Amino acid sequence: MESENKVPKTKVFAVRTYTRREYDVAKGILNRILSARESIKKIVSSQVLDDIIRDLEEVISEIKSVKLEGKGSVLEKILSRRLQNLVLSLERIVEDLKNISTRFKDLNDKIVKYSSENLIKVSYDPIPGDLWEKIADEFRIIGSNLQTHTETLAELIENVKTVFESVATREIEEKLKNIVNRLSGFTSNVTSINYPKIYSILVHEERPGYILVEAQSYTDVEKAVYGLRYAKLPRSQSTTAEEMMKIFKRKPKAEMIQVGAIVEIIRGPLVGLKGRVTRVDPKKREVTIEILDSNYPLPFTIKSYYVRVIDQTRTEER
Repeated sequence: MESENKVPKTKVFAVRTYTRREYDVAKGILNRILSARESIKKIVSSQVLDDIIRDLEEVISEIKSVKLEGKGSVLEKILSRRLQNLVLSLERIVEDLKNISTRFKDLNDKIVKYSSENLIKVSYDPIPGDLWEKIADEFRIIGSNLQTHTETLAELIENVKTVFESVATREIEEKLKNIVNRLSGFTSNVTSINYPKIYSILVHEERPGYILVEAQSYTDVEKAVYGLRYAKLPRSQSTTAEEMMKIFKRKPKAEMIQVGAIVEIIRGPLVGLKGRVTRVDPKKREVTIEILDSNYPLPFTIKSYYVRVIDQTRTEER
């Protein structure tokens, strides 16, 4: 039997960004995740659904008190039976909505409990991401159930319009329509929350124009990135976090460049110029080079990932 705490398999996607806007995109993704969390907190702690349930119960009481004319007639019996069926259907929906309200309250209790435990000392959010995933999954399931009951109520009210017209209870019909509209609005707020399962975001100085996003699926990255300024949706191709770590554990480029090597500048305003390396600073990942085609020494320092080694063994004389 697999452990419930088993870490899910993740994928890493390269999200294209405008140059020097990598951190803006990373912050945008983080803010989108935090915004989804705040929206979930707001909904599960609100009293909107309880107010709707209370109003629906009042309408049910009004329907029960409706007095029909023509007692004993066939029409009266038919209308009475239809009203009874309507009441039973509404009462079942009320019970279902109460169950959903209880589940929302349970989620709210979990959030309050996790927050009070302060499981993460320094963070945007005291609740760990894996716990938020469980909360978001349960919230999504509750939202799906709520959507079903909302549609059922709307369909029920539409199907009994003739009953209200026959017993002259337009006021009750308007109240029910108002309840349906409020419930639909609340349901829309619930189902519109998309919580992306993002596990990490990496901005690397050697990968300008890209950020690496570790997620459960491409859909999660799409949720997190769609509509963000300075970002483009990544392709569906992905790699694993393990493979990505192998790349970043490789020897830094500065340590691979030797003094005297001939290099070509591949980025920046001096792109295309060639030079000889006179100094290497592995800690800062910088190299100092002298331009070969200059009539006088022109040394300057540049990041090591801005150059490409042409010849590591040969030293050219100026």
